[in-house]
Amino acid sequence: DPLEPLNRLTFTINELAFHVAVNPVSKGYKRVIPESVRKGIRNFRNNLFFPLRFVSNLLQGKLREAGTETKRFLINSTLGIGGLSNPASSKYNLQPANEDLGQAFGSWGWTSQMYLFLPIIGHSSERYALGQVGRVFLAPASLVPVGKTGLPFNRFAFEARALEQLLATYYDPYEIARLLYTVNRDIAVRD
Repeated sequence: DPLEPLNRLTFTINELAFHVAVNPVSKGYKRVIPESVRKGIRNFRNNLFFPLRFVSNLLQGKLREAGTETKRFLINSTLGIGGLSNPASSKYNLQPANEDLGQAFGSWGWTSQMYLFLPIIGHSSERYALGQVGRVFLAPASLVPVGKTGLPFNRFAFEARALEQLLATYYDPYEIARLLYTVNRDIAVRD
């Protein structure tokens, strides 16, 4: 972790922002917006990320998974009313092949050399950060202002409690967060 001092500073700033603003707003959002609506928004967002998952699977030579992603997109866009529901999983048992460009780079042999903790974005590596740049062109949600903030915030509302517990439980939450991110990304690349 050659950037540990900078990463820890960014982590501390994000943690402060989480406690002061993001988590309270998230709790209010969850009180006001029913869970069924939040799930619909989450499904819609996941459906919008089809091009990213599709291309990432193709770049890794995962043709079957790319085909499954295409089926999921078509089913969820039609029967799922624009992606607001997920009949591809619930009715047809077609599970997403959650791949991204960082995983594609990893499958090509690019081993991450450093852990990065970026402001607002959070956990990353140089490989994943470069993949995020490509994501801008492959994820329609990132081209719409509401898609850049509202859709990720809705997703975060589902994860806020786990983050709150991690921050409260561990003596050094930075260290455990870095370890979990690094291990999970390695597992994702190796399938």
